[in-house]
Amino acid sequence: MSTKLSPEAARAKYEYNKKYQQRYWEKKAAGKQNTLQQQIQTEEVSVARNGMDDQRYITALETSNKTLNSENRRLVRLLHNYQKIIAQSIVPAL
Repeated sequence: MSTKLSPEAARAKYEYNKKYQQRYWEKKAAGKQNTLQQQIQTEEVSVARNGMDDQRYITALETSNKTLNSENRRLVRLLHNYQKIIAQSIVPAL
């Protein structure tokens, strides 16, 4: 039994596969774009002594450092995700 398709059937199969693959990549790109389109929100962090005793001032500094560290980790994750997308979109010239 031969599995060779007629030219019309081969063309129809090609068009179907092309449309399916195009839709797959569009969905994948849209999913990534939705997750990466988070706006960078700035969070005001300032610590002023304003008559605080040493222990409260140190606690306030530690809290602000934790906040800044978590924001930095979030921004680094976003940067890595954007870099991955850019790397995937770059097509090497052959």
